[in-house]
Formats: sequence, structure tokens, C-alpha cells
Amino acid sequence: LDDLLKQGKTKEYEIAKMNTNLWSKIDFSGNALYVSSYHKEKDFPVVNISKAGAMLYCEWLTAKYNKENSLKTFFRLPLESEWEYAASAGKATKDRIYPWYGKLCHNPKGCYFAQYKALGIKLGPAKVKSYFENDFGLYDMSGNVAEMVNDSNLVKGGHWDSNEEDIKITSKGKYEISPLVGFRPVITFLVKNN
Repeated sequence: LDDLLKQGKTKEYEIAKMNTNLWSKIDFSGNALYVSSYHKEKDFPVVNISKAGAMLYCEWLTAKYNKENSLKTFFRLPLESEWEYAASAGKATKDRIYPWYGKLCHNPKGCYFAQYKALGIKLGPAKVKSYFENDFGLYDMSGNVAEMVNDSNLVKGGHWDSNEEDIKITSKGKYEISPLVGFRPVITFLVKNN
């Protein structure tokens, strides 16, 4: 966002910026603090952004990366099938219903594997890497914030206000700009720059 302002790209800035006031539409303790400070914190998922804003970020990241590296790349939102493949670490979704092994969202000691509405408690998003990664080394594929996919008006993975059913890999939600929805760019390596 700072880069867009420095370049005088106010139209793009308006598309890319987050709507922090959307926190006030979510009923949970501390949401007023989220309105004023969430987007200033580091290491939390980006939320309250439009799909167009997420795609604009991918374009910006592509240009930045290609300027600094010899491999030509393309950043974008994943397809739904790619998202499921990444979340399941390449396993068939009939064999793996969550990004982790097993059919529960916690271990026998009561430690949870994702940020979701366990026991009916709304906690808000957690810092990235707050839970264990999957076999591909990807964090928070289920829970925390639902993630946009490129080929549909859906989100995947559930979010911090989802139940156990909604954070399953194959579960889908409707896309909307909200504190529950974020995005995860994927990278495609195209050709080596000359």
C-alpha cells in the first residue's frame, strides 16, 4: 500500500486497501481494538480486502520479484484444486479431511491444531505459524482465516469463527470481504530472464 501511494497510484490504492471498519460488524470481545490496530500488527493474516485487491497485490508482487530475481515468475490466487492439493499435502482428500493426520481438531491432551470456534468461543485470528504446519510446510491451511481461490466465488479452509465441519479441506464458504477472509498467493515459475 505504501508503494502504491509513493507511486501516486491512488486508484490502485483504493482497490487494494483494507476496510478496517468491517471488524465492528463481527460480534466478539475486543473487536473495537481490532478496528484501530489489527492492520498495524505484523505476522497476522491480511483480511478485509477485496478479491480485486488481493489480485492487485499478486500483480505488484510479481513485478517486484521479477525485478529482483533471474527466474521469471507469476504470483496469483490458487485454483480450488490447487488449494486442496496444498492443504492435503498431496494426499487424497478422502484420506485426509484436515491438513493434519486424524479426524479430530485437537490431540488427546486438548491442544488444538487450528484457530477455529472450538467450544463455541470466538477468539479472532491468530498470528501466522501459531499451529503446526502440514507435510508441505504450509501453516494455517484450515482455520484462522478462510482463503480466496481464483476460479470461483468461494473461500476454502474455514476461519476462526468456523466449526470443525467448516474447516475440513473439502468444505467451501461464500466469498465476501470480511475479517474472516484472507488470501494466500501461489507462485508459478515461468522462464529464466535473460
